[in-house]
Formats: sequence, C-alpha cells, structure tokens
Amino acid sequence: MSIPPSVDLNKLTGILSSAKKIIGKVETGNYETGHIDGRALTEEGVKQLQAEGVKRPSAQVQPQIDNSRIQNSRLPDSVKKAMMENPIPQPNGLNHTFNLEDVYNVADEKPMPTPQSRKQSIQESHQPTQEFSSYSENALKAMIKDVLIEYLSNEYSKNLTESVIKQTINTLINEGKITTKKKV
Repeated sequence: MSIPPSVDLNKLTGILSSAKKIIGKVETGNYETGHIDGRALTEEGVKQLQAEGVKRPSAQVQPQIDNSRIQNSRLPDSVKKAMMENPIPQPNGLNHTFNLEDVYNVADEKPMPTPQSRKQSIQESHQPTQEFSSYSENALKAMIKDVLIEYLSNEYSKNLTESVIKQTINTLINEGKITTKKKV
C-alpha cells in the first residue's frame, strides 16, 4: 500500500472554494444542465465511451528511492535487492498536518475552536414519586429480583455456550486449578 503524497493547501483551498460556489448555485437554482455526457453515469455508457477512446485521467506518484540509503542499511542483502527491484512510491514530504484553520477563508464563518475539557457540576435531587409508594419494600425487591433474573438469564444464554464452558473447564484442569475425581 503506498502512502499518498502530501496535499498542496493552495490547491485544496481552490477546490473547496469551487465546490462552495457550486453548492451556492445548486441551492439558489441558478445553474444549467447538459454539460456532462449522460452515458458516463451508467456502466454500459462508460463501456461505450471507452470503446470510443475516452480514457480516465490518472495521476501516478513517481518513486523517489534513495538507493544509497538502502545499500548503507544493515538489512540482509536479499531484502536490499528486493527493495531496489520493487520500489515503493514515496511521498514528497509529509511535513504538514491539515487542519480546518488552513482553509478557514473558504467558509463564511470562522472555524470552530477545538473543544477544551470543561468540568461541569451536575446536581441531582431525588423526590419520591407516588407511583412506587403504593408498593411495599419487599414487593419492590421481588420485582427488581425478577427483572434482574430475566435480564441476566437472557444475556448469559446468548453469551455463554456449552463449548465456552468446556474450554474454561479444560483450561482450569490444565493449569492445575481444579482436578478431576478419580473413579473407584
């Protein structure tokens, strides 16, 4: 897998401003149709265009391999040979990390500042409702117990299978944490 070349920010800004102009035209309805060959939108149409000799533009990255660096490395000779015979295209400098401030002049508004961690205190208050006051404490405990049993039995039946249990027991036996009972 090759690493893509770094992005020219002036070119990216131009592309984004052109896209913004197009979006503006579409939103206002101030555009004309008929500038694109409709055949290019279907597979059969693309095949027809290719048969007519139309080709897609392609951009290829030229390899920039420094053979002296490979020769001076401490890699085995077979690896050095393979690296020189099958070069991997190298990007021409990834010295800039893209962020939205690089293209803020394209947007109408200023870029959003990066979020800072803010601590917010949350105060909760509990007011007993009349809905549960009619139940006794034991009845509530029984309902909670039933719901928990139902939930846990469903979760465990989904997650635990017989094979998992067998593997666990075999692991515990192999580690010596449990022993088997000898038959008499």
